[in-house]
Amino acid sequence: MRNLYYIIFLLFLFQNINAQDTKTQSLNDKKLWGSVEIKYGIGLFETGKSENHGFYSKNYGYMQVSSMLLKTGYYVTPQLSLGAGIGTANYSGYMADMMPVFADIRYLFTKLPKLYAFADIGGSFFIEKGFISDLGIGYRIVLGKRRSVNPSLSYNLTAYRQTYRKFPIFVDIPAPENRVRHSLCLSVAFEF
Repeated sequence: MRNLYYIIFLLFLFQNINAQDTKTQSLNDKKLWGSVEIKYGIGLFETGKSENHGFYSKNYGYMQVSSMLLKTGYYVTPQLSLGAGIGTANYSGYMADMMPVFADIRYLFTKLPKLYAFADIGGSFFIEKGFISDLGIGYRIVLGKRRSVNPSLSYNLTAYRQTYRKFPIFVDIPAPENRVRHSLCLSVAFEF
């Protein structure tokens, strides 16, 4: 009787694995995709040049990145997708608010179809102006025929010019500085 339970369990397990492969295959067949992504990161270090203090390099334990991004793309081949995105990002420490507009490039690995590498390259042109880039790796957790949840880990490089230093007492003090911030980010995206 016990062996019968093992056989039924193994049949059920293999049936679910086969269903997951079918879901992954149908997810890979789609051409146009979109996603909503929430990102949180920890600042590693920051370098810059201040008109008042010259060159500097700082390592803050409290620098954080939080952002929400909307992305869309098209698979030009079964492994390569080209797309674009827009969002909002907040960099704490010396507070900087940005609205990035960027190109999204991602590559699905053929041997591991749920694993992908991506690069986001663009800039912020609206609040704080600057260059933004992300380079990372993600994993797709398939939820249905065309939906997945994608956790990812990325390295974020942001270079911007801050013209006013923002303080918690809502006073902006002129402090023109060029900053380059390096961060490690964890994000979760809902792809459809």
